[in-house]
Amino acid sequence: MIELEPNSAFGHSWLGNAYFMKGQYEQAVTELKRVANVPIGEMPDEYLVYAGLAIAEHKSEARKGLAELQALSDKRYIPKYSLAIIYFALGDKEKAFLNLEKAFADREDALLHLKTEPMFDSLHSDPRFKDLVRRVGLPQ
Repeated sequence: MIELEPNSAFGHSWLGNAYFMKGQYEQAVTELKRVANVPIGEMPDEYLVYAGLAIAEHKSEARKGLAELQALSDKRYIPKYSLAIIYFALGDKEKAFLNLEKAFADREDALLHLKTEPMFDSLHSDPRFKDLVRRVGLPQ
């Protein structure tokens, strides 16, 4: 995709996420920062940008992006599932769970990925996570 459209925010987002999943955090940050230059609210998967930055120890940039998303939530809907991922990446497990509960209350379809979201792998043994998976209706 990037070969065809070098400025593709989606292309750089997906490449950054691939690097992220491989544990190549600095390469992920390089790609995600290219996406982060897209105006907030217009980028694809902005939560992955900020989560990736947080995991790669660029936490101040991730917090700034999170604050921008929260401010933007006054003007348009920002998925709580997405905010939960950012909070978890920043190490705030309580706010992550709070936003997952809000996502459940809002019936966000992203909760269908709850068990397969790599960011939440370490939560699988948490009773709150197990309860949420049960309430969403996913297999145990």
